[in-house]
Amino acid sequence: MDRESWTVIVVGVTLLGVLLPFHLYLMNSNVKMLKDHFSQSINRLEARMILLEQSQQAAIARMEQNLHAIARMEQNLHAVARMEPSQQAAVAPQFEDRIDRLEQSQQRATEKMERSLETQRQELQAIGERTARIEVALTGPWDARNGERMPSTRLPHES
Repeated sequence: MDRESWTVIVVGVTLLGVLLPFHLYLMNSNVKMLKDHFSQSINRLEARMILLEQSQQAAIARMEQNLHAIARMEQNLHAVARMEPSQQAAVAPQFEDRIDRLEQSQQRATEKMERSLETQRQELQAIGERTARIEVALTGPWDARNGERMPSTRLPHES
C-alpha cells in the first residue's frame, strides 16, 4: 500500500475511534433521559391515582353519610306515622323537604363520582399511551392494553 492509502486508513480509524465512543455516549444519554422521563411519568401516575382514590373515598364517605341521614329520616317518618293526624300535617312538609335535599345531594355525589371515574379512565388511557411511546423508544413496540411486546413492524432486508 502506498502512503495515501495508509493515511486514509489512519484517518478513518482515528475518526472511528473518536466518533464511535461519542455516538455510544449520546445513545446512552438518550436512553437514560427516556428512562428518567418514564420514571417521572410513573411517579406522576401513582400520585394522580392516589389523589383520585382519596377523592373517591371522600365521595363514598359523603354518600354513606347521606344514606345514614336518609335512614334517620325514615325512622323519624315512622315516628311521625305514630303521631296524631294534626301533628303529622305540621311535621310532614319539613321531612319531605329534608328528604328531597338528601336525595339531591346523593344524586350530585353520584354524578360527581361518575365524572371522576370517567376522568380517571381518560387519564389512565392517556398515560398508557405515553408509556407505550416511551417503552417503544426504549425497547421497541409495546401493546399498552396487555403490556406485551408486539411483533416488529419492520420488514427484513432482502439480500
